[in-house]
Amino acid sequence: MTDTKTCTICEESKTLDEFYKQRAGRFGRMARCKDCHRRNTRRHNRTKPNRNKDAKERWRQQGLAAALKAREGVTGITCTVCDEFKPMDAFADHDGGKFAKRQQCRQCRNERMRPTRTKYFEQYREQSPEKVAAHRIVAAAIASGELTVEPCEVCGATDTMIDAHHDDYSKPLEVRWLCREHHMEHHRSIRDASQEDSN
Repeated sequence: MTDTKTCTICEESKTLDEFYKQRAGRFGRMARCKDCHRRNTRRHNRTKPNRNKDAKERWRQQGLAAALKAREGVTGITCTVCDEFKPMDAFADHDGGKFAKRQQCRQCRNERMRPTRTKYFEQYREQSPEKVAAHRIVAAAIASGELTVEPCEVCGATDTMIDAHHDDYSKPLEVRWLCREHHMEHHRSIRDASQEDSN
């Protein structure tokens, strides 16, 4: 079996590792290389930003409605980890789960995720000390009343998680208030722009 394949977009011959796996593709790989595939995906998301989002939201709502209907009369769930039957409020909400709940109880899920979270935060503190310091200053300012959490500057939401976004971490008290959805969307746009510039 050959070790290389020609991308149908850039027409460059590349090793198979530079193509995503696809069972139906030649040599079990996609026709486009990873770089071209990522570029096309970003372009598609920019030109038709709501196409996939709207479809996914419809599927999510349909699945959620079916799960909530199935939950009627159900008083609890058996955790798949500790195998204990617990009341519904012992499980976190999850749109894609049976009865719109996670199948692991909160206690088991927290214990399972604790090492991963600890490792992530340790790496984050080491790699981004300026960001960590800015977040702590903002938290202290909110607690003291120096800063007040405001509605999302994009959608005006107040009934959801509101984040303090920094355009400049060297100015920790200069923040923009964004809901979690628009905060993540803002960072995606920055990342996509950076990737476009690098290409």
